[in-house]
Amino acid sequence: MLNNNPILKAFFSSETLKKEFKRAFFSFFWSIVCVILVFDFLLVHHPDLASGLNYFFQSVLTYSTNFVLNLTGFNTYIQVPWLAIQGYPGIEFAPGCLGFRHIVMFGVYIITYMGKLWQKTAYIALGSIILTFVNIIRAYIIALGQYWDASKTDLVHDIASPILMYVTILVLWIVWMNRWGSPTWNSKST
Repeated sequence: MLNNNPILKAFFSSETLKKEFKRAFFSFFWSIVCVILVFDFLLVHHPDLASGLNYFFQSVLTYSTNFVLNLTGFNTYIQVPWLAIQGYPGIEFAPGCLGFRHIVMFGVYIITYMGKLWQKTAYIALGSIILTFVNIIRAYIIALGQYWDASKTDLVHDIASPILMYVTILVLWIVWMNRWGSPTWNSKST
């Protein structure tokens, strides 16, 4: 089909597209490598080295989700890293649920992609805040799912949560590439 369609053939044989794909792939590759090294090695296999970081993110997520649940009329009880709506078993914020992996993946991608350092720093800070808010919404949805139908808690956690987090990361990456990443398809030299 590619050989028969001149528009698709021209599009996929474009040097500009190849360059952009290589840059995006390079950044994506290193973000995955760093997530594996930092998160999987450090936080999972050596939790004693990252206990302060884990506790910080657990506290932020637990207290923030508790605030949102209280704001929407639910009586809750907390004991970091646990949060529960009264009368229900509750949820525990394990190291994999804290959003740290997503922030590292997002940040490394931005660092390794094109752009000015000060813009990268500001965008990583903004993106980290956005990802933290999305993670609070994710935890809120999981708590509500347990409240409404406890049998669906695993489904919400295992399916809806990753979709919400990774779509947010993808949108943040696309915004960066098109707005501040100075991609070659937006440059005046092409």
